[in-house]
Amino acid sequence: MPLTLLSNIAGYLGTAAAILGFQVKKREGLLACQIASNLLVSLSFLFLFQLAGGSICFIATGHTIVNYCLAKRNKVPTWQLNALFLLLYLAASVYSWVTAEQFLFPVDVFPFICAVLFLLAITFTNGKVIRLLFLANAVLWILYDLFGATFAAANLVTHILVLLSNVIAIIRYDVIAGKKDKDTES
Repeated sequence: MPLTLLSNIAGYLGTAAAILGFQVKKREGLLACQIASNLLVSLSFLFLFQLAGGSICFIATGHTIVNYCLAKRNKVPTWQLNALFLLLYLAASVYSWVTAEQFLFPVDVFPFICAVLFLLAITFTNGKVIRLLFLANAVLWILYDLFGATFAAANLVTHILVLLSNVIAIIRYDVIAGKKDKDTES
């Protein structure tokens, strides 16, 4: 089976997990779907030898597992844990920049910025803040997909659908539900 096909399959499965995750109201449900999505999207990038995107998503999988376990115990990550993952994201990014045949600035920096946004998003407990950070994250992944060294349709479709799902969640939970809450307060 060609690597491009494997990449597309993993990417589309990651899409399904991400879309489902943004429509789940509880943080633990979002994190569980993010675990599956990050792992699958990581594989999708790695099948195409996109080390920056693949390594960041792979580390994000482990990061999300840790945060999921903490959330199940009603705990949040410490600043030390976040600093450790930030260093892992930075190390993976620098390694991919140094070993890349060509470094496309600023596009190849986007996965690291996405990692920082992701780190912040899964650290917060406020759903609105989480969704806004994931919105910015999706926009940067779309730019990486479009302008990175290796174009992958599945990854682009994944990130566009994630963006749309996130917008729907913002409308459902922050705009409509927020308006209803304000109406009942009056």
